[in-house]
Amino acid sequence: MRKISRLLLLGLFISMSAQAQDIKIAFMGPLTGGAAFIGQEMIGFSKAAVAIFNEETGLNVQIVEGDTEINPDVGRIVAERIAADDSVLVVIGPAGSQVCESTQPIFEKAGLAHITPLAPLPASLTPAQPPFSVPFPTMPTRVKPSSAFGSVT
Repeated sequence: MRKISRLLLLGLFISMSAQAQDIKIAFMGPLTGGAAFIGQEMIGFSKAAVAIFNEETGLNVQIVEGDTEINPDVGRIVAERIAADDSVLVVIGPAGSQVCESTQPIFEKAGLAHITPLAPLPASLTPAQPPFSVPFPTMPTRVKPSSAFGSVT
């Protein structure tokens, strides 16, 4: 499955590279503030993945960073800046359901896909809302199976 995903991404980026010199993806997450440890880890892994991808493909993928501070008001401002940049193809993030909820209408209006790796899904959003994608189940779905293991003391 991992190889198939990489091949699909490679095909996508190769087809786009004919149209553009640089390929830009945006990252939105808490890079400062109380939840910065989450965002710093996310951006670190994103940078590592892009570096490996660039080395293996010879393409030039760049990450545009956006610090949301895990604050929906700040996230909205960052999302507006990213959505206004026509060179950004996709957004990784944001983290935090409240930030997702505030940014989703901006991305939908701009037709900009975003994939959030870390956000318990609020009731007002569903993974079926384009261009929103959550690769993990919602928080209630994630919590239910853990009860099968009993309590830990």
